[in-house]
Amino acid sequence: MSTCSPPLPSAVVVAPSLSSAVYWHGGASGLNVGDYILPPSVTGTAHILCAWDGRKEARPGYRRDRVYLTGEMAVAEVFAAMCFPAGWVYRVVPEGQLEQDPDAPGTDMSWACPRARIVEVVPLDPATVVAILESAEAGGVA
Repeated sequence: MSTCSPPLPSAVVVAPSLSSAVYWHGGASGLNVGDYILPPSVTGTAHILCAWDGRKEARPGYRRDRVYLTGEMAVAEVFAAMCFPAGWVYRVVPEGQLEQDPDAPGTDMSWACPRARIVEVVPLDPATVVAILESAEAGGVA
């Protein structure tokens, strides 16, 4: 399945500050600048956070028809590290209505939108992945 798709007919980017907001997504490797991060309802992926930590049910409020983004690159790195053998971090431009994640109101921690266009790709090196996963297992964040 191709991750490239045409622009949404009524794509609107809604963000706290269009001139200074930067959004990141941590996920599976292999996408390129210009590709789209698409939601699990489109891609069919089962690789979401609850699957990584063994839960069968997603957290309340999670939507399979949304792509989750963060304003913090370090947060995206944690999610990318969970994509074995190694994930990548993507700087993205959200498309469609940008909504604050109900799990992180009033923060720049988590946002959701229908899809996001990749504008930069940042592969994680193996040492960073190991450090992040070891820290997560110890109950902290790298």
